[in-house]
Amino acid sequence: SEGSSVGKEKLIFSMVAERDIGGGEEVTHAYDDLDNTSLLLTYGFVASAGEAPLTATARVPLSMLLDACKAVRDTRHADPFGPPWELREAWSAKQDACKRLLSIYGDEVAVSVQEPLPDVLLTVVQLMLMPVDDFEELIASEERPPLLDGSALDDEPEFAALVTDALLRALDAAIARYADAQSEHRSESSRAQAASLLRAGELEALRATQRSAVRLLGASREEAEVDEDDELSELGVQGEESEESEESEESE
Repeated sequence: SEGSSVGKEKLIFSMVAERDIGGGEEVTHAYDDLDNTSLLLTYGFVASAGEAPLTATARVPLSMLLDACKAVRDTRHADPFGPPWELREAWSAKQDACKRLLSIYGDEVAVSVQEPLPDVLLTVVQLMLMPVDDFEELIASEERPPLLDGSALDDEPEFAALVTDALLRALDAAIARYADAQSEHRSESSRAQAASLLRAGELEALRATQRSAVRLLGASREEAEVDEDDELSELGVQGEESEESEESEESE
């Protein structure tokens, strides 16, 4: 039977019925719960906007994340105003821990518009850049490192800045893998158009992750400022109480 057409090329496929089909009976074909990447690789098409069983995901390899963390490490190590802990310490052990963590994910992290900052992504970058004492405490009793969310960055704007820097470097590298839309080969074939739609969806996911990473840093700085204001207010109250106590003693 003939399916719908994309561009000027008709999509044609064959189906074999496992039972008799009555006249006028609707026949449907299920393609499993796959994202557009798997649909294109397996069946040669992508779902229409909003109809894919799973949202568009972009994959960031572990090697790309490790390269980004290494670039941050080397840059900040040469910076006299870098973090107060040694970023290079236990680097190989941290890499091994991240490899164990991502072994069940195929050595890559998937991001989407709906989940731009999955815990596994935040975990890899935090493990690589955290102080060695914190790292050793985390893995002391775990064969595979536990997943971390962004809460460890609360009240830690310096650590959050390192994590955000590494995330943005890795995402820039991931985006650079895609051909420029203005220079890529023009084709009217259905598969080429499907690939173009897939490319757009994956780029949207990566850019959503970029925006979320920047917001993560902003939230950490705001939290630190609030805590600093609370500390100053508390010190002010203590100062007033001390002055009142001194005045009371003088009057006696």
